[in-house]
Amino acid sequence: MFFVWILLLSLYGLRTEAYQTLNNCEEAKTNGIYTIATVDVYCENGWLVIQRRTSGTLAFHRNWNDYVQGFGSLSGDHWLGLDNINRLTQSNDYQLRIDMTDQTGSSSYAKYSLFKVGGVATKYDLDLGSFSGTAGDSLTPQSSIPGLNWDYTKLNLKGSKFSTKDSDNDGSSTINCAKKWTGGWWFNDCFAANLNGDYNTIGFSWFSGGQYNNLATSTMAIRNDVDGGWTSWGPWGPCSLTCRGGYTVKSRTCTNPKPAGDGKNCPGYNLVSDSCNIKEC
Repeated sequence: MFFVWILLLSLYGLRTEAYQTLNNCEEAKTNGIYTIATVDVYCENGWLVIQRRTSGTLAFHRNWNDYVQGFGSLSGDHWLGLDNINRLTQSNDYQLRIDMTDQTGSSSYAKYSLFKVGGVATKYDLDLGSFSGTAGDSLTPQSSIPGLNWDYTKLNLKGSKFSTKDSDNDGSSTINCAKKWTGGWWFNDCFAANLNGDYNTIGFSWFSGGQYNNLATSTMAIRNDVDGGWTSWGPWGPCSLTCRGGYTVKSRTCTNPKPAGDGKNCPGYNLVSDSCNIKEC
């Protein structure tokens, strides 16, 4: 009977074990599943994976509830879920990195200095910071995209709401972008990149080099702060036992401040404090 119960839990995607709790994936000593901010996630080389596609086996043209709750296997192809992504990105500043391989075998990446997803009341709207990388900026184009005869402002996904085939929240006044191009995504009118559409179609593609490049793989991952943003925490300072106690601190310094306009700047130093024992006078 016990084994039947475990099998049922597994079939319905329910958790059957407790994972180690971390503050962020940078604390993970090995790649694997951990719990961060009450969310079970897959940590890979210091990054928290929110989407992965390595084949067309797992269907991504799904309804609203599936995208809100998440689907797939954390250790394989999956979508982490909009509720989970919102919970994580509202509690900390994250950057986004997208690694992709097209169907010719060419690899590239796109990185955004800020990544936040709103809640259900705002249809999980998207906020993105500045772009860097080799793939070309197809999520927040700042000017006309060479080879794409479309108003680039209608392809910028910053501020876009999430849409699925059964929940049309895109910027188009004529079509449901999710239904036409497949997959749940932050569509404007409609897209220069979509990582959640049907495999082997333009729905799973990234516009670069003057054309939509059908993708073979993609990984979306997030990480706190910016590259090299903080040094390691220093030791705790001495605890002052003045009347009514006091406090002790440890600090770390910022090595790579965020660019202006990308949310809260990284200050010159960061402190954590802890109370000393209270001493009556």
